[in-house]
Amino acid sequence: MIFVTVGSTQYRFERLMEMLDALPGEDLVVQCGPAKPPPHVSRAVEFLSFQEMLEHFDAADSVVSHAGVGTIIGAIRAGHTPFVVPRLRCFRETVDDHQMKLTEALAADGKVIPVWDAGDLADLVRGAPPRGPAVAPAEGPLHAALRDSLLVGRR
Repeated sequence: MIFVTVGSTQYRFERLMEMLDALPGEDLVVQCGPAKPPPHVSRAVEFLSFQEMLEHFDAADSVVSHAGVGTIIGAIRAGHTPFVVPRLRCFRETVDDHQMKLTEALAADGKVIPVWDAGDLADLVRGAPPRGPAVAPAEGPLHAALRDSLLVGRR
């Protein structure tokens, strides 16, 4: 299964939804936010709780996402190297280009596979690296605070 998520923003991410036309739909699960999902997907939902997102990461063979920190951390912890399509200001998908900067930094460390060109997504997913083992959450006060902030109102 390929799991795609746009995060929990009020901004539409039509550009990512259009990229999905090149992926096989029979095993494509999409959390689409306020955008209209492609008609060929096997399942589409507007919103998922953080716990439901984690369950989809665990079940997925590949993850395609926006460049949200919580999403990326969840995918990496489940053993994925996520394919990341950063939301861009020039397309009115976000207020600034912080997702582009985060994607560049994480790609430089091999933590994510950036998708800069819409035409590349299908080939990148077909050549996906094997999923690694799940990573146990780090411990410490900073990690606990981050987990708590991600789970506020979602328990």
